[in-house]
Amino acid sequence: NRCIFCGYCVEACPTDAITHGHKFEVASFDTSTLIYRKEQLLAARPPGAGAGVRVAADAAPAAAH
Repeated sequence: NRCIFCGYCVEACPTDAITHGHKFEVASFDTSTLIYRKEQLLAARPPGAGAGVRVAADAAPAAAH
């Protein structure tokens, strides 16, 4: 999971399909696994990650943009 809970995706989503709530869990026994360095965030995503997200945004009516 590469989410840093910044909320940019919520603001940018043209169809309001993404929301942030108060229920989430980021648990680990080792706190060093919870720290993401710039190199990790810029790394290529695995194939299929985020599949379908662009399709929904591209299918939105032009007036919603």
